[in-house]
Amino acid sequence: MNHEKIPDPTADQAIAKADRQRRLEEKHGVKIGETIYITETTMGGEHGKKTVRKIKVKVAGLYEHHIRLLFPGGYYECYTWWAFRQMRG
Repeated sequence: MNHEKIPDPTADQAIAKADRQRRLEEKHGVKIGETIYITETTMGGEHGKKTVRKIKVKVAGLYEHHIRLLFPGGYYECYTWWAFRQMRG
């Protein structure tokens, strides 16, 4: 309620969003703003050589079905939780 006794849903929505974020952080073991390493596997060259490299990324967002990561080049990419667990190792 605000000072005019009118219901204000903003505070309730903010509390619900914070609770949802905390629950996702506990469930998946990562926090927003945390820097992590993922492995990227690529097949390239004329002989199909497999290249594996570790990339340092920052967690930009946690959602119910996916995670958003910020890469060093400044771009964001979303992965499902299953794909993220596979890349994290």
